[in-house]
Amino acid sequence: MILPRVSHAFIPFTLVVGCCLAVGADLAGADARTSAPANAVSEPVVTKAKIAAAAIAVPAADIHGYALYPGDLIAIDVFDQPDLSVVVRIPPSGSIRFPLLGEIAMVVGREVNDLGDEIKRRLEAGYLQQAALTITVREFAKRRAYVMGSIAHPEALDLDPFSHTTALGAIVQAGGFLEEANRDSVMVMRDGPTGRISYIVSAGSLGHAPRDIVLQPNDIVVVPHLERIYVMGLVTHPGAVNLPFAHNTALRAIGDAGGFLEEANRDAVVVVRDSATGGASVTIPMGSIGRGLTDVVLQPNDTVIVPRLDRVYIIGQVNHPGAVSLPSQDKLTVSKAVSLAGGFDHYAREGSVQLLRTGVPVQTIDVAAILNGDNSKEDPRLAPGDTVFVPQRRY
Repeated sequence: MILPRVSHAFIPFTLVVGCCLAVGADLAGADARTSAPANAVSEPVVTKAKIAAAAIAVPAADIHGYALYPGDLIAIDVFDQPDLSVVVRIPPSGSIRFPLLGEIAMVVGREVNDLGDEIKRRLEAGYLQQAALTITVREFAKRRAYVMGSIAHPEALDLDPFSHTTALGAIVQAGGFLEEANRDSVMVMRDGPTGRISYIVSAGSLGHAPRDIVLQPNDIVVVPHLERIYVMGLVTHPGAVNLPFAHNTALRAIGDAGGFLEEANRDAVVVVRDSATGGASVTIPMGSIGRGLTDVVLQPNDTVIVPRLDRVYIIGQVNHPGAVSLPSQDKLTVSKAVSLAGGFDHYAREGSVQLLRTGVPVQTIDVAAILNGDNSKEDPRLAPGDTVFVPQRRY
């Protein structure tokens, strides 16, 4: 008969078991045995300390279902057979050696009672008429999960073997989300038998139901930053705007930036997107949204420009991007606008400057040739609301 005994270093509880042959108790590292009457059988009595609020406590009865883990220190005692008693730490291989029996394979993941059943059966099959033994878990190996990204205290967290800690609970233990954290795209990465598996966890900040997952040892919880887009020009609060988990449009981004100012040119809003193949842009007459015109769904790092009626904008790879006022007398060309913005920076694609103008296709200007005196290249005159975009080289 197997008498499971468990001692826990950081969650105190008491487990008392008895049978017709032996009673085992090992809560402080002591080794005490007391014989019991043949007809005395007592039921296990378990008390446990309160589990942290961030974890879901497992009922005390589940202690009997504890699955052994690499690094656990276990003591196996065979009643009245001191030569067969061993103390062993379970190695990563999951196999241990036992007197007379040799190797016992695949210990990791097995319940204590199941391991005891095998040892008892094999001893009685060839060595003892009746084997009574106890298995005590003297030390529980550390189980850790890792939390990183946009949280207050990225760190490794110890997992309690007798409670469930969820991904969101681990984030709480690590100090919680930072302001710029994307609460609805938390990723849990786990090594599976065929490779790494990823799960998406959500705190439900966008009105959706939260999605959580119970962590396993060596899981990695990654809290990403919110993606951002940029709104420039005639809005109340120009600058970076967080891109939420759901689709975000140019009109919504302008609203997040405080809305249009009175002097804004609402029919010449430009969305600039820098892609692997070069810059791309689209001009949106905001006054026509809802009247046959569809708003633009933004992507991370897009730039939304709200121009002024008497200004042009120079953005991209120039030394001083921003707005330039149109002169009252002299004409302002694309090449002059680049010069007013401080000239090209080191990464500019000087021969592929784009002129973005409401109602006409994007025009590509070879400013490098113009500046080198090539009179065959057109240097268009800028009009109010135009945007000059200097893309980045890809080498």
